[in-house]
Amino acid sequence: LILFRELIGGVTNATYFKPYIGYRFIDTTSEAWGFTFSTLYGHALEADATPGDESSLGLEFDLELYIHEYDRFQLRFMYGLLFPMAAFNRLDESGLIIAEPSAAQTLQALIGIEF
Repeated sequence: LILFRELIGGVTNATYFKPYIGYRFIDTTSEAWGFTFSTLYGHALEADATPGDESSLGLEFDLELYIHEYDRFQLRFMYGLLFPMAAFNRLDESGLIIAEPSAAQTLQALIGIEF
C-alpha cells in the first residue's frame, strides 16, 4: 500500500518478499467476507541507486478487510504501516546522514459497484 505504490511508484531496482495470510469468514457463490494480512520487505539490487546508498528499503505491514458481493459491489478497508530503512536516509556531500525517514501510515477505503 505504501512502499511501491505511493513512495517509489513501482517496483524498480528491487527484490521484495511478501508473505501473506488470508481468511474468508463467509465464502458462498454469491458473496465473500474476509481479511488478508501481509508483510512486505523491500531490498534494493543496487545500493548506490538509493538516496542513502544502502540496500534495505523498508518493512511494511498491510491489513485489508473486505466484503464482496459478486456482480454487485465491493467494500474494502485497508491499513498500511511502513518502516522505511537506511536506503531512504538523506546524506550530505561527505556521506554523513543528515535526515532519517520516519514511519508512514495509510488508511484507505474502496467502494466499487460492479455491473
